Amino acid sequence: AYFINEGFEGKEYYFNRQAESEAEKQRLFSIFNWHYRWKQFRLEMNMGHHWSKGGLRLAHQKESLKEVQYQGNIKLKYFASDYLYVQAGISEDFMRMECASSEPEYLWDQRENATRIRQDSSLHYHLPETFVYLRYRKNNWIAGLGLRKHLGREESPWAYQANIRYLSDRFGSLQFSAGKYYAYVYPLVEEPRMDLQTSAQAALEYIYNSDGCQIRAALFHKQEYGDIYLNHLQDYREGKRSIGGAELSLEKQWEALKLSCSYTYLNAIIGWQHEAYKASNDLPYLLKAQVSHTNDRFFTIACCATLRPGLWYTPIEGGEWHQESASFRPVYGEYNSKRLENYQRFDLSLNKVHVLDKG
Repeated sequence: AYFINEGFEGKEYYFNRQAESEAEKQRLFSIFNWHYRWKQFRLEMNMGHHWSKGGLRLAHQKESLKEVQYQGNIKLKYFASDYLYVQAGISEDFMRMECASSEPEYLWDQRENATRIRQDSSLHYHLPETFVYLRYRKNNWIAGLGLRKHLGREESPWAYQANIRYLSDRFGSLQFSAGKYYAYVYPLVEEPRMDLQTSAQAALEYIYNSDGCQIRAALFHKQEYGDIYLNHLQDYREGKRSIGGAELSLEKQWEALKLSCSYTYLNAIIGWQHEAYKASNDLPYLLKAQVSHTNDRFFTIACCATLRPGLWYTPIEGGEWHQESASFRPVYGEYNSKRLENYQRFDLSLNKVHVLDKG
């Protein structure tokens, strides 16, 4: 079980103005895992619980959110031989969410005496699923196929994923995977509804290990279909999101010292109304570097640095008088045509793991 208490204070740009921003959240996680093995069979039960409560404030907008989520699954694994492995099972995901928000009737109206609207919403859902997975290995080749389906929802067909991997002690491993997935998401906490999102994915990954050094290289592409919420329109649009890219990483370990670094390139596009625009996370580079040292008697210390360009955003280029709010309504420029300033982050962490004797 884990308990986390976190908070944030800072300044953000909101309708071309710098505004105070505050957020706080408490979380409680708990996990339970159990398994039993008999001959070639293995029965597993996994359960998880997540509770969270928090709030945020940005300018004259306020919001509080409570969430309770339970997840669980039961799996039966059958090891038919050294070559064939099969598993099947069912899972359940239950969530209850309650949101209370207060904001100006017109979001751009930042006057202290602006008319405010309070909205309370709640969302309850449970998503049972069934799944099956098959893996076959022959010499240096491994092939896998997985199927998954939401139960009781006719609009959600079978999702699938297939992969094939080649292993070599000399040259490393090369894997290709592809699949199509269906998932239910809630776009905004203020909108008590579930949307069916469809995505198709493909990836090619290479891994090489030698003398405590690991090199990874990957190419990937993902395309999603569903409703997209556009902040500058304050409305949903049916469209698609496409993201493709490449990643290269290196990890080296010398006894207690570990060094890792990675480079990621992301080409992200949002499309609707037969037009294509850059997504906010379209990045020519994302650099990460981390160094850590572990002392079994004391603790592990780690330093991590992240560097990337700013996210894309839609600028406000002017305003027009709005009689009802007695203020200027913003006029937006081209969608995601400007970047925020470059983003840098440095993290320092200390942790210690205590192992309790079974006796």
